[in-house]
Amino acid sequence: MLIKLVAAKTIKEKGLIDPKKVEAWTILQALKWMVDMELDRFILESYCKAVITGSLCSKQHGPSEFYCIIASCNHHLSHYPNFRVSLHIPNCIFETIMNEME
Repeated sequence: MLIKLVAAKTIKEKGLIDPKKVEAWTILQALKWMVDMELDRFILESYCKAVITGSLCSKQHGPSEFYCIIASCNHHLSHYPNFRVSLHIPNCIFETIMNEME
C-alpha cells in the first residue's frame, strides 16, 4: 500500500489548555479539513492514546466540551467510511507504551 503525505496545516487557537481536549479538537479540525479538500481516503495518526482508544473507539460520551468534540469527530467518521483515525506509536517509545497497556 502506498501512503503519501498530501498536505500539512498549522492552526493557532487560544483557550484550549487540556492536552486531551486539544488533541481531540485537532483531530476534529483535520477531519473537517479533509472534507473541505474533498479527499476520498484519509488516515490520521495521533499519539494521544486517551483520545483514540479511550474515546473515539469506545464511543464514550458525557456533558463536557471534550465529549462534544469527540461526538463531532465520530459524526464525521460515520459519514466518511474511508476516513480513519489510528494510534501512532513512535518506535523510540513503543516498548514503554506497550508495558503501560498491560
